Amino acid sequence: MQIDVQAREDIAKYLLRMEYKNGMQLSFKKDTYHFFEGNASERVSCVANHDMDGFKKIGFCFENLKDITVDGGDSLFLFHNVMLPFSCTGCENITLRNFKIDVKEICGVHSTVLEDGTLKLWEEDRLRTEGGILYGEIDGEQYPVRYFIEIDTDRDTIAYDTNDIGFPKVEAEFTEEGNLRILTPFPKAPKAGNTLFIRFGKTFMPGFFFENCKNIRLENITVHYTYGKAVLAQLCEDITVENFRLTPSPGRYASNASDGLHFVECSGRLTAKNCHFEKQMDDCINCHGIYLHVEESENGIHLVRLMQRQQLGVPVFRSGDRIRVVDSRSMLTKGYTVVKRVENISRALWRLETEESTIIRAGDSLENAEHAPELYIEGCYFGKNRARGILTTTRGKTVITKNRFETTGTAVMIAGDANHWYESGAVRDVTIRENEFVNCNTNRWGRGAIDIVPQIAEKHGGYYHKNIRIENNVFRVFDMPLVYAESVDGLWISGNKVEKTTDYPPKGLYEKELEITFCRTEMKN
Repeated sequence: MQIDVQAREDIAKYLLRMEYKNGMQLSFKKDTYHFFEGNASERVSCVANHDMDGFKKIGFCFENLKDITVDGGDSLFLFHNVMLPFSCTGCENITLRNFKIDVKEICGVHSTVLEDGTLKLWEEDRLRTEGGILYGEIDGEQYPVRYFIEIDTDRDTIAYDTNDIGFPKVEAEFTEEGNLRILTPFPKAPKAGNTLFIRFGKTFMPGFFFENCKNIRLENITVHYTYGKAVLAQLCEDITVENFRLTPSPGRYASNASDGLHFVECSGRLTAKNCHFEKQMDDCINCHGIYLHVEESENGIHLVRLMQRQQLGVPVFRSGDRIRVVDSRSMLTKGYTVVKRVENISRALWRLETEESTIIRAGDSLENAEHAPELYIEGCYFGKNRARGILTTTRGKTVITKNRFETTGTAVMIAGDANHWYESGAVRDVTIRENEFVNCNTNRWGRGAIDIVPQIAEKHGGYYHKNIRIENNVFRVFDMPLVYAESVDGLWISGNKVEKTTDYPPKGLYEKELEITFCRTEMKN
């Protein structure tokens, strides 16, 4: 069944009346389609790695459907309120293609730094001072300003060695000319002529949310801005993202409030091919599981807790799932068991009954061993964003090839921890091949172009990661190191080409091209 959608002033109201059915194709004629929250669907969802719980207003809401296609016909979907553009739960064979997404108001305001240090605002009527404290407005709500990002206007990227400029609170006043004067002292005064992006708000909700879905395809989509991750998929299987662009609309620097693609507790094969990620306010791609903390354990019954506040409500375990038991301090595997029964107590607490009870102790960490997707990233561009390029912690095969990185933090980060972000998945087969790394890590989001940095509290002789190959890449670098690595059993580095640049001054924090600690390595020129 194919439905051709005409341009309407409030498309959300039109979609609200539509009955979605299996096998349906929604085709849009090229136009601008406006979405307002007043006529949108509303659902309660717990979305990993976001700040907003509870009800969310939704543009396209697909539930328990199969074989659905949305073809936007190169249209623009413009959201006038804080909304979740696409939500898919319990769906199979979903294809979304050929459209752009943008929002009326982003989580921040752009400004130009003047010679006297005041700021000339690009957007009017979105900043307020109350009691001398600076606030920003999104969708009628006020949020305190706490962060600034300085943009080098000449280079069109985040200014060298500035990182996040953060404050507990920002004191400010408006001048008679209508410019903004920041009274809170900066660690380093922003350069006149540069752009200062004034950040506020939260990581509200993603552009695309997928939960318990299988076989998802995103094709020829441009995201100019969403209020969280561009794509957040949790507990999903088999996702392909091709010709996906994350780039700001004219007159803006920020392309997104947070990450590009974010995969949590997924499985199957995850693919990103020929994509473009630039100028978002966090990492480009992140793929990981979740460690849960064991609070109590007795006779095969375990009380476990989701520790990171942005993970609350995510149902990591189901009956029949295989569990990996990890020592939280050493991060080493203690053994495996199988879930017999799961009981949800609250958003944070779960009671598990397992088959094997003797290996689990209070203080351990648990991860779902079934959720170990393969990750393939090819032919993509990553750059000019706040923070890193690719973060991956999955035991599935990972191939990162033929990409170009110009990230202001580390380009590829392989971490894992059970103490802060609780992102699980010690890698077992990673290949980083034939990529180009150009002046990465101009700011302090990492150490080298490639960082392998599991957060291990106590080292007890074992390795956390295994089998990582870094081969036939080109590193164009202004500083050291190329690779910073810890705790890898089988680190192969060979056939890479290094070219020194003078585009930025070196920081001088490291002296060697390779900073390697507690790894079993093999290196060749």
